[in-house]
Amino acid sequence: MDSGKYIHYTNETLSEYEALCKRCGRCCEAGGDPCANLTKQADGRHYCKDYNNRLGKQKTVNGAEFTCVEVRDHVALGYTIDGCPYFS
Repeated sequence: MDSGKYIHYTNETLSEYEALCKRCGRCCEAGGDPCANLTKQADGRHYCKDYNNRLGKQKTVNGAEFTCVEVRDHVALGYTIDGCPYFS
């Protein structure tokens, strides 16, 4: 597969993957100390205040440092979150 087709395939796959997200916020609440960038909207859905820069070192509400990774990395490592469509 040439690089142009690979990039197109990767972008398409990522879009399909992102479409599964119900914005429940569970993946950003790991361990009960949520990411400081996690915000809940009036409709009950959760969003990252800094989504485009989310990957890498982040802090929780209580100041603990962690590394944010894409949900598909969690799936690949075998993590599970009850009710999350990524893990069903």
